[in-house]
Amino acid sequence: KKDGFVIYSLGNFLADQTKKYTRSSAIVNLNITKNAENKITINSAKYTPIYINKTNSQNEKKFKIINLKNAVAAYEAGYTDGITPTEYKTFKTELLNAQDLLGEEIK
Repeated sequence: KKDGFVIYSLGNFLADQTKKYTRSSAIVNLNITKNAENKITINSAKYTPIYINKTNSQNEKKFKIINLKNAVAAYEAGYTDGITPTEYKTFKTELLNAQDLLGEEIK
């Protein structure tokens, strides 16, 4: 029997896809150790849900990686500069989807 930690499909950092679930991803941070017997232990697994937001104005077309936890928390605290109500709704939905999919962090 082998224990393991699997991470896949985290490569949407600069995606211009428009279908559902194609603009969200996560940055994963693992703290691992390897002992003298070559046994590897995962001490912690934390993630940052992100969203690839595309600016599509006449003057500029660029992508911005949004930290969903920070963006949602800032908007809900009243710091709405640069986040429209529509974007907030998208960020909130994507954050809840990511948390549901990824589950609890290992601390």
